[in-house]
Amino acid sequence: MTRFLVGKPKGKLTHSDMLLAKKIVKYKVLVGLYDELETSMSRFQRYFGWKDAKKTRADTAKCRSKAISRGDKNVLGHPTSIKDREAFASIQSSNSYTDQDVIVGNSAWKAIERQNVFDLELYAFAKRVYALQGEHIFGVVE
Repeated sequence: MTRFLVGKPKGKLTHSDMLLAKKIVKYKVLVGLYDELETSMSRFQRYFGWKDAKKTRADTAKCRSKAISRGDKNVLGHPTSIKDREAFASIQSSNSYTDQDVIVGNSAWKAIERQNVFDLELYAFAKRVYALQGEHIFGVVE
């Protein structure tokens, strides 16, 4: 995400790149979080003024909740994915881990963390911006 925001698909990212990415997120992005998908969708709807004249507010919220709980069957690893239902089941039932499995704190995790240090920092920042936007734009005190 950092590379995308600063327009630097290749090469080494710098601290200046991170500062620019944070500035873009803070001033140019309405942040939505997957962990807060329903609230994020509600915020997008309210912010952009998306309305269906034929539906009440409660109907819209119900429809949004239903769509979110149903999920996207095209997302690899999603429990309802037709493509990899068996693979997902075997991953969940497997208790045998190797060093190549990504588990918080192991060498595979740390390698991914090193490769994505700027994105991890940007994500933590985006979570703070999400909370601030909730307060300042949507009147939500968390």
